Amino acid sequence: MKKTKYKIILVISLFSLYSGYSSSACVQNPTWRDMQKTIPNETINIQYDDTSIKLLSSISLPIYTGNYNPTNGVDMSCGGNQVGVYLTSVSNGMAISGVNGIGVRARINSFGPNYFFPVNGPYTDTTWTFSNLGWVINIEKIGQVTSGGVISIRQLARFYQQNKTTGTNFFISTVSFSNNYRINVLSCSLKNNQSTYNINMGDWYDTQFNNIGDTSDMVDIPISLTCKAGTNIKTTITSSGGYVDAATGKLALSGTNKATGVAIQLLDKNNLPVKLNTKNSLQNNVPAGDYLFNWKARYIKTTNTITPGTANATATVNIRYE
Repeated sequence: MKKTKYKIILVISLFSLYSGYSSSACVQNPTWRDMQKTIPNETINIQYDDTSIKLLSSISLPIYTGNYNPTNGVDMSCGGNQVGVYLTSVSNGMAISGVNGIGVRARINSFGPNYFFPVNGPYTDTTWTFSNLGWVINIEKIGQVTSGGVISIRQLARFYQQNKTTGTNFFISTVSFSNNYRINVLSCSLKNNQSTYNINMGDWYDTQFNNIGDTSDMVDIPISLTCKAGTNIKTTITSSGGYVDAATGKLALSGTNKATGVAIQLLDKNNLPVKLNTKNSLQNNVPAGDYLFNWKARYIKTTNTITPGTANATATVNIRYE
């Protein structure tokens, strides 16, 4: 009887020792618990009419330099996965930024360049060792951005080791936005809200135009905008009345009893013809404040003979910021 009791006690004792070993074999390194990283403030400028989809900024944030192990020792029996999750609302695999047309993605640099969160990495019976661990945060333009603002995310994502042996998680690092990561949309507004300009070209006699290419005096077209600094301004001029020569800025006359043999020519600030029905780049990265087109208009003889009459034309200037 004593021998039998001794064997039972011995078995219970061994089981107790094994259970205690399992609990102590997966302990988080107290030096590296949920290391907090903050994305620094930045202002990104976007043109109002830019419809492209592109990467705006890629931010690298080191978590630890050198070799890093989330446990108190290498090869501890944790049975872990590497897990990356977002801590904010997500749509189509991206964190929702709070600015329409802007998405945010996060990954850990130990994964490949295309492995963004959420991820559930490979399983290992022991623990993981990382070298020069860091965050990579992408700010991405996923559509047209017509209204800027501050990215409203605070806590963005967390990276942790999931321990299946013990049912615990070792939080390795959490990344957050600071409070003023800003998306700025660049555009201009019409000066004094003026959208229509009636340009008086004056009265001219056909005898004042002797040869093809002869012109009248130039008249200013006082188009003016108020712009944010850094705006890119592009224009396209169209006309319902048609063109005599779009490449050299010649508008066809319109209306009843119109003159023939003459056109209205538009010139830029350098007195060069403005191309019609095509996109023209006026200036990139304008300073803040008023922007004057400094365009001009004039009559120009286009054929050998001019027939007198009204000499009017209409044009629409489409302005884009891209």
